[in-house]
Amino acid sequence: MAADQWTRAEAEARISEVFNAAKTRGPQRISEVGGTFELTFVRARTKKLSQLLLQDGPLEDGELDDR
Repeated sequence: MAADQWTRAEAEARISEVFNAAKTRGPQRISEVGGTFELTFVRARTKKLSQLLLQDGPLEDGELDDR
């Protein structure tokens, strides 16, 4: 299969490789009967409080960690 395409059996056997590929090469597609999964790594966005206080307008989703 292509570098970003895996069968479910391949993905299960090489799960660490699938996760690493999603992080370094982009979305990975895992196919099985009836459909396809897509694994995507989304890098966390972080800003310092001072940056948030200086910006204009409302905060965007995910800009403030309220934990």
